[in-house]
Formats: sequence, C-alpha cells, structure tokens
Amino acid sequence: MARKRKTKVKVPETFIQEFLKPEGFRDIVRVGDTDIPGDMPLLYALKRILGVGISFANAVIRKAGLDPNIMLGTLDDDQIAKIDDIIRRPIKYGIPHWLVNRQFDRITGEHRHLIGSNLTLQIKRDIEHMINIGCWRGIRHGKGLKVRGQRLGRTRPKAIIHHLKR
Repeated sequence: MARKRKTKVKVPETFIQEFLKPEGFRDIVRVGDTDIPGDMPLLYALKRILGVGISFANAVIRKAGLDPNIMLGTLDDDQIAKIDDIIRRPIKYGIPHWLVNRQFDRITGEHRHLIGSNLTLQIKRDIEHMINIGCWRGIRHGKGLKVRGQRLGRTRPKAIIHHLKR
C-alpha cells in the first residue's frame, strides 16, 4: 500500500499579517528615563516606570487621548513626547493632585510627581530627615525595625533580637 503524501496547507495572507510587526514599530521605547519593550499594551508599559502605578498610567493615557490597549511600539515621537511630559508634569495637564506621589511637598509646598531615580533619592532624603528629627518612624528606621506597626514575630533579623535583649 502506498502512503499518501501530505499536501502543504496554504495559509491566508491576512492571517500572516496579524503576526507581523507593522511598519515603523519600535522594539524598545524610552519613556520617563526607562526603556520599555514596545510589544506591551500602553497601560501596562507605563506601569514599568518607577513611580507610575496603574491608576496614574490610566489617567495619563486618558489625558493623552490614546487607547490603553494599543502597543507602545506603534506610537510616534509626538505621542511619546506628550506622554512623557504628562508623566513629568501631571498637575499642568489637569490630573488630580491625589493621584501624584508627592502631595504638598515639604520644601516647596506644591504637588509634584517624581519618577525613577528622583523618587528613590527623595525617599532616602525623607527617611534621613525622620531619623535626624528623632520622630517615632525615624527611630524605627534607624534601628532597622518595622515602621508601620507590624508585629515583629519571626521576621526580624537575628542581630536586632540580640540588641533588644540587652
């Protein structure tokens, strides 16, 4: 008995086009001093930036007038620049102050939104300030203990247990 030869199935061109990247697609996009893969939906791509959460990213996308489900790599330079500017200065674009991460800044008194390394440095400065003024949270930070009222239980470091027994 002779074996039948399998015939190759012709795949429609429209089906193939769905899996190909469009013209001008970028694999990596730089937004907010962060390199983000271009094949992510815009809402979740913005979440990759340090200091940007899902609610803030959603507000930025709405202010920019974009669809949250489009791929980040399909945006052009003007749209990316606008998103970057909205993230850096959200109050100017009408994003409510309760969405920014630095409300009533201690030094300037205004609402600011910090991202990336600026946010990290500001948090370190805030902790140093609390330690220097000797407030409760500063004392806890200085000793390396839990700050927000959690029980110590078994999670504390062994060196602190020895220090507390004295």
